[in-house]
Amino acid sequence: MIEPEAKHRVDKFALVLTGAPRGVSTYTWRKGTPMTYANTTSSNELWSTSSHSYWWQSDTKPPEVHVFICANNYDTIDRYLRGEDPRLSGLDLDPYIDYNDERKKNVAYKILDGMLNLRNSETGEIIGGKIKLNKEKWESYHNKCWAWADSVNFVYYDGYDFTQEMNSVHTERPVETTTWHNQYLHYIEAYNAHKEFFDSLTEQSVIVRQRYDLVFNPYYSLFRFTEYLLTSGYSNRFNTENWNTHHHGFSLSPKVFVPNLRILRGQISAGDYWSVWDGPGAQIFANNYVDYLKQNALHWHGLGATNPDAPYGKQVNWRVPEHSLPQFSMQHNYTIYHLDGQELVGTQMMSLKDPPILDQWRYYWYDWTEEMVEEIRQQCS
Repeated sequence: MIEPEAKHRVDKFALVLTGAPRGVSTYTWRKGTPMTYANTTSSNELWSTSSHSYWWQSDTKPPEVHVFICANNYDTIDRYLRGEDPRLSGLDLDPYIDYNDERKKNVAYKILDGMLNLRNSETGEIIGGKIKLNKEKWESYHNKCWAWADSVNFVYYDGYDFTQEMNSVHTERPVETTTWHNQYLHYIEAYNAHKEFFDSLTEQSVIVRQRYDLVFNPYYSLFRFTEYLLTSGYSNRFNTENWNTHHHGFSLSPKVFVPNLRILRGQISAGDYWSVWDGPGAQIFANNYVDYLKQNALHWHGLGATNPDAPYGKQVNWRVPEHSLPQFSMQHNYTIYHLDGQELVGTQMMSLKDPPILDQWRYYWYDWTEEMVEEIRQQCS
């Protein structure tokens, strides 16, 4: 039997879940994420490469898998909560804000601001949150979901001080809370909280950072990512001395693997729902990404920096969140691997299905009540 190269190469896995916990309470998520990833350590589960299928051999010990569960200590305002798509807000499926009425949207924002944000009475700056994460329920649930892993680690994030720090750098347009940044800032928080572990990872390690609203092909495992991250390259993959090198001899590390790499109007971008690093790639990102955000206001503001009024052909000074990771990687000389289409690596975003797979995650994990939503509905619908 031909042994799969990836099985021999990876020494340790780290799985870091980031962002809003949309869909996490559903059976679809449990089956499509923790139950599927459990195949990584199973001795009798089938997993496939692009051209062959292999079985774990009884005398082979699978690598360690360490899981990092990241979440905000307090709920924060996002565009779905403000009424853009109430199905994805994690509350009621029926609209509670008339999103087409600008006046009602503004009223809703003021109500939400009072519900969610604690402000400094003198400066008006947001200094904390009000709607807490139910940590006991959250940790109990995930400890059961990931009982098969070698460790389950909980990481909690507050972006209030960080936002003030960034506003002092980019003063032209203050930001009240982090939104799309959280998928990366959560990872950095996990790194800083477990620095000794992350700094011990090597070129043979595989670190997967993914958003919660993601499910995996049930026949795959973490080795599906390993296959692309560690076995790609120009060197002889069957010669262990040449692993991680180009045929001219230079190292391919740091590495990052992303979905849907594109060049959009001269700027490199990629899907941001997951990213995979080797050890050096994960370490460089954690230690330097905040500096990247400080380099340029466009890096920090993301989508809000778009200038639709510029003359045709001149709209080149813009960024979207999907630019952030690949452009950082270009600055730091990463080897970037990618797949065209999330289906090819076996992942699906539950919120992008038609109809989307939904849950009322804000009710489930945070201290929201139906009365709070009804208060918004009565004034804004």
